[in-house]
Amino acid sequence: MVNFHTINSTEFKAIAVIGVAVVSIACGQSTALASERTDRAYADPLLATVQSEPDHSAQVEMATGVDYSVGDYDQTSDTTVLSTPIIAKAYLGRLRLEGNISYLTIKGPGQVVGGVIVAPAANVTNTRRSGVGDVNLTAAYRLVDEAPTYPSLEINTDIKLATAKTTIGTGENDYGVGANLSKSVGSTLMVFGSLGYSWLGNPSDYALKDGAYASLGLNYSPEIQKNYGLTVSYREPVADGLDGQLMVSPYLTYRMAQSWGLTVYGASGLNSSSPRFGAGLRLSYFPSGS
Repeated sequence: MVNFHTINSTEFKAIAVIGVAVVSIACGQSTALASERTDRAYADPLLATVQSEPDHSAQVEMATGVDYSVGDYDQTSDTTVLSTPIIAKAYLGRLRLEGNISYLTIKGPGQVVGGVIVAPAANVTNTRRSGVGDVNLTAAYRLVDEAPTYPSLEINTDIKLATAKTTIGTGENDYGVGANLSKSVGSTLMVFGSLGYSWLGNPSDYALKDGAYASLGLNYSPEIQKNYGLTVSYREPVADGLDGQLMVSPYLTYRMAQSWGLTVYGASGLNSSSPRFGAGLRLSYFPSGS
């Protein structure tokens, strides 16, 4: 049964990694604001899956929370990003469908592009802007269930629909494909990772680069309702002159009750293209108590 998920993002979901985060690496990847692989500027630990016996029944999960990141990204002042996401997931046998959208508040000269923060094309000062972000959609299919001699394998495709205003997003759609793997090591440890590639839409103000993302993580589950873990995620540079985003993200998930789960995470960037610090939480609701 799938209890909790991490990115791209990710992955950063990212992020993408970040996935993813893995995630999150967002990654999305790891890490958020982007698409796990979505548009988050950090790794997303929710992409770390904890799975026991394969469960091919229909399940639903809804989640919300808050994500925060801050960094200077080689600029003279910091850019902070505060995000409140709304996430819906459906598990239909081997098929996983996910959609999310966030309300973002960005303060500083940076711009969220491809899941990372970059300098604005124009000479923007310490501006503050907020609004509803882009819509991120994911479809994934579990090809292989874990066995004693090999890991589980899930393939996924992502799309970011450019629904946000251009002061929040790029105004262009992004696309991605990836693969997520996980393998139990004994009764309490799980190793998981992701590898993927994203294609970024090119707005007139930026010359963006498509690129690969990857993440690797370790999950420790001393009890069935508790999980502790760490993800490392990387995404290739989104533009010339930038480093690739490199993130590390510790997390904790706790199944508070049959229908409720909580995830808390931190994030730290390992270079100037990554946030100096990030943190967040997710509150998940499982209507069926799955």
